[in-house]
Amino acid sequence: MTEPLVYRSMRAGEGPAVVDLYSRVFGVPYSLEHWSWQYADGPRANLDEVFLCCSGDVLAGHTASVPAAYLLDGQPIGASHIQNICVDPTFRKRGIFTGILHEIRDYHDASDYLLATGHPNALSYPLMMRTGHYTHLFDIYPVGLSLDALGPAGDSGLRVEVSEPVFGPADTALFDRELAGVGVRNSREVDYLDWRFGATAPRDYRVVRAFDGEVLRGLAVAKIYAPGALVDLVEWIAEDDDALIRALLQGVAEAFGGGAVRTFETWSMEHNKLHPRLLGLGFERVERPTPFIARAPNDSASKTWMDAEAWFMSMADSDVY
Repeated sequence: MTEPLVYRSMRAGEGPAVVDLYSRVFGVPYSLEHWSWQYADGPRANLDEVFLCCSGDVLAGHTASVPAAYLLDGQPIGASHIQNICVDPTFRKRGIFTGILHEIRDYHDASDYLLATGHPNALSYPLMMRTGHYTHLFDIYPVGLSLDALGPAGDSGLRVEVSEPVFGPADTALFDRELAGVGVRNSREVDYLDWRFGATAPRDYRVVRAFDGEVLRGLAVAKIYAPGALVDLVEWIAEDDDALIRALLQGVAEAFGGGAVRTFETWSMEHNKLHPRLLGLGFERVERPTPFIARAPNDSASKTWMDAEAWFMSMADSDVY
């Protein structure tokens, strides 16, 4: 007799089973260390938000959401980002995908979160939208630029420094200054930045900062996406200045040895302050959209979140770690 399906939060010691399921479903290597960093080690980690569907002792499905600190109309709020929904192939067509989404919806509804968000892939998107829980707010596109097209930075008079990913108050202050007036965004606090990009993160990140004297005017966090070809600017912020942005990009190229970089990509939305500057430098839209969906669990959030042009989002806000 088939054991009934039981939905519940994860328990201590079940990480290896989750990692095994993830690796089998997505067909990519996934280590217990990576999983622990992603779901157990973050500044707001909460294993109650890691949901399992079990049939007896067999793990049939899994999803999780990662708590995040957001700013909505300039005020800090709680939010959570849904990630990595997967179902064992031998248990498909039993409603597990939808069932586990209902579980995480109920959890969010009982919480004090004002927003629940997600970047579903092409397979998950129609299933998530079919639940009726979420609003598709927008698709976000990368923009790309070849290093050859960028040309030399010239003498900007700026001091460009490359460092390991360690952050401080000046970095958060730069985001706050340059994103003042943005309706909804990740607050990018120091503890988040240190966790997201620091020494324990599963990717090799470099941080490039541009200073005018002692004043921080621009910051970029980058990683190699395709060796010898593509670098992702997963997080970056700068004043609206051509020479400054050129200097940052040249600094990123040099941070990875110059020859390792042929093309830059980053996320940029048409309403973002620096979008026209990027187009002027030669960045072009890459036709590879990522959908963004959201809901307000308690219907108490300001309706600002429903306005696509109120959002600022970077590659680092996605769940592709």
